[in-house]
Amino acid sequence: MNAALGRNLLVRRVAARLTRGVAKPNGSVPRDHLRCGAAPSVASTRLPALLRRLVIAYAPLTGALAVAAAIDPRTLMGESVWSKPLKFSASIGLNGAALLWLVQRSPGVPFVRGATVLSAAGLAVEQVLITLQAARGVRSHFNLDTPFDAAVFAGMGASLVGGVGAATVTVAAAFALRPPADPVLARVARPGLGLMLAGFAVGAVMLARGRHSIGTDDGGRGLPLLGWSTTAGDLRPAHFVGLHGMQGLIVAAYLLRDAPVPTCLAVTRTLTWAAGGLLAALTGQALAGAPVLSPSTAAVLGATAAAAATGARSTRRAAHLQQVAR
Repeated sequence: MNAALGRNLLVRRVAARLTRGVAKPNGSVPRDHLRCGAAPSVASTRLPALLRRLVIAYAPLTGALAVAAAIDPRTLMGESVWSKPLKFSASIGLNGAALLWLVQRSPGVPFVRGATVLSAAGLAVEQVLITLQAARGVRSHFNLDTPFDAAVFAGMGASLVGGVGAATVTVAAAFALRPPADPVLARVARPGLGLMLAGFAVGAVMLARGRHSIGTDDGGRGLPLLGWSTTAGDLRPAHFVGLHGMQGLIVAAYLLRDAPVPTCLAVTRTLTWAAGGLLAALTGQALAGAPVLSPSTAAVLGATAAAAATGARSTRRAAHLQQVAR
């Protein structure tokens, strides 16, 4: 409890610095409009059932895969055969929860509900195929050893590109063309979806190259659980930051749900810049052939800090211009 309170206090102190000089809303405005938390809409009771079930199902599925990884002695490329479906299960569950958050709060944005159903279906197919290959004890990604393995990998690619990728592009375009009235939702959804598209772009590079490692074949020593290479360049860290960046923005909005809207917008804007800087730096590090933990890590952290500082300055400049305009 004390640790949680301490973290929340730290978040609010950082937010206070970021929003120094930010204009406060004037006039008599309802309290809910002065607070950060983007509330679910009245349409939330009509959420796509498939997406709800996906999010609910992935919690026990992830637990079951963790148990399988603990008791099954089989390994593949230096890690448990169940490691990849376990990681994908956790990742897909989190992405599904983020999509659910968007759908709950954006009934007026066209195509969002249908696109999230398409995305949920694509993610479910991806998970089934990865788990199937794990049960067989063979690779799921970039596996063309047999016609069946090649067909499974092609099916994974089709589900990602035709399902998840197309749905994400559709949702991003819908939010870009018709921004939601809620400023917090707009600040979280639009940059978050942009980060997700960037993560998909890094994934497309991996697919085009036929592997995620740079300068060597896939496999070898890697970080515990994550598996990111500690001996060569690896595109997966950048892919991870892109896919899960929006979830970080959602968590920030939740932690600041009782804060004034300018505070929430300042924090989420700064985090967006930091995530973009981190993604770009990790991509450059991987393409240079450097592992995620290496002397180049200092440069990655420096680029991330510089991007965050740019976001903070941009927030203060926008607030100053708003005050001048008034």
